[in-house]
Amino acid sequence: MNARPWLGRSLRFGLMPFALYLVCFAIVTFPMIGRFSSEYFCDGGDGAQMLWDVWWVREALLVRHQLPWHTDLLYHPIGASLWLHSLTPFNGLLAIPLSCALTDVQTYNVLVLLAFVGSATTAFWLAHAVTRAYVPSLIAGYVFAFCSYRFAHASGHLTTISTELVPLFLMLWLRFLSRPKPWLAIVSAFTLFAILLCDHYLFLFSAVAAAIAFTFAWSGFAKWKEKGNAIPLAAFAVTGLALIGPLVVAMLYAAYRDAPLYGAHASWKYSADLLSPFVPARTWIYRTLTRPLWLPIGNYEETSVYVGLAPLAAAVVGAMRGRRVGVASIQVWLTIGLVFLVMSFGPRLTVRGEAVFEWMPYRLLEIVVPPLRLSGCPARMMIMTQLAVAVLAATGLKWASSRLKTRAAVAATGSLFVAVMIVESMPAVLPTFRPDVPAWVTALRDAPDPEAAVFDSIEAGHGRGMYYQTIHRRPMAGGVVARVNEKVYWDAVARFEAVGVGQIDERLPKEFGYLVVGASQSPLPFEVYYADRAAVIYRLDHPRP
Repeated sequence: MNARPWLGRSLRFGLMPFALYLVCFAIVTFPMIGRFSSEYFCDGGDGAQMLWDVWWVREALLVRHQLPWHTDLLYHPIGASLWLHSLTPFNGLLAIPLSCALTDVQTYNVLVLLAFVGSATTAFWLAHAVTRAYVPSLIAGYVFAFCSYRFAHASGHLTTISTELVPLFLMLWLRFLSRPKPWLAIVSAFTLFAILLCDHYLFLFSAVAAAIAFTFAWSGFAKWKEKGNAIPLAAFAVTGLALIGPLVVAMLYAAYRDAPLYGAHASWKYSADLLSPFVPARTWIYRTLTRPLWLPIGNYEETSVYVGLAPLAAAVVGAMRGRRVGVASIQVWLTIGLVFLVMSFGPRLTVRGEAVFEWMPYRLLEIVVPPLRLSGCPARMMIMTQLAVAVLAATGLKWASSRLKTRAAVAATGSLFVAVMIVESMPAVLPTFRPDVPAWVTALRDAPDPEAAVFDSIEAGHGRGMYYQTIHRRPMAGGVVARVNEKVYWDAVARFEAVGVGQIDERLPKEFGYLVVGASQSPLPFEVYYADRAAVIYRLDHPRP
């Protein structure tokens, strides 16, 4: 067997696109790449909590030898269920081999790089599988990966930006629908399972997109009615149920058991505005130019979902002319794009933050799929519209290049398109997070009795407190869990408020070995273990004489 064709294809479709998108990331997010080894590519809020999520998966599997969906490190002494939390076990599993050769900072930053560069590469594969056009597909990869949605979430939501498996799954799924083979069915099911391990939202979106594609395949392909094709479909169903079923059942049971839940978002509050897909917002480097349009919308991390006018124009051309260049799945991508666009507007349609229509289709979707009410972030559905636009844009660019008569005209037109696309998607400087910790965290790490729990009244309810726990590794009261039982949450809040005013109940010394309070707080009747200008650590098992 000649290895040269295989090697050439691997370079052309693997290494070269990946390297190109890696360079794009370095340029577009500059100067962030210069901090690769010194600062986390996230902020100190939700981003710091994501650092805990990645750390906990490794801690649970390798140190505690348990599944990661429950922890006794948070909300001590009760513990916390993580079935409905943004845990992202997929990224946690990736971090395990990476951490063998890289520092914690480098490991997390590689995960962020993969979210961008991996998503661009798999979107390129998908677009090429649909269009068979190389350069337009490269552009499609950029459109999907370097978009407003991803820049808006990059600072704090690793789960949300880790979309690298979504285009891969849809590529496999479309190939499976056109060539029903058992191996394709099984690989597609495993990929969908991996998406579930990455993010609950992305799993739901991928399943809906797959259902849309399947609807067109069932009505259009007579081969699905043949008896032999029931075997591949059964292979997908059995594999999917075996892998995905237990996790979905566990999540639904956790939602039922822990209800009512604190942390479920109100869908009307985290919906896209009618202007959101068409106006570059806070993530844009030139955002002051459009500030009057996006400022009234609010919730910018969720509502910054600008698609890009250049890709959108190319996508419109692709939808209208795609069949003329041999692209057969235009209706599938047009339907996916429009369905997710409409659903991203949530239960009511707003324009610049003002409701103009109260009954959008998302209301019906919440009734048909009740667990959807636990998510409450319809704006995130725009990532599927972004993917559909990317694929259709590649189709439109393929058609446009076929109409131009000379290579010079193609190069000039393509260069102009790329320039406009890059300018309108160029992000503002993304935040980073230094791995520095206060001296009291280090003192707590080195304190006697490493198993003793800590009542951290300074940072336990914030993302930084989660990150600090990865340093001192002690069970602590409270924490940041996406969805937790309301009674457990408010009981913890009440205890923090009581400690804040110096009221110590009798349970505290029994359940916790250490108490951390601000340095300005009035002295408490316990032995001071450590004190500085920021914090005081008391030993609760040593009352002050």
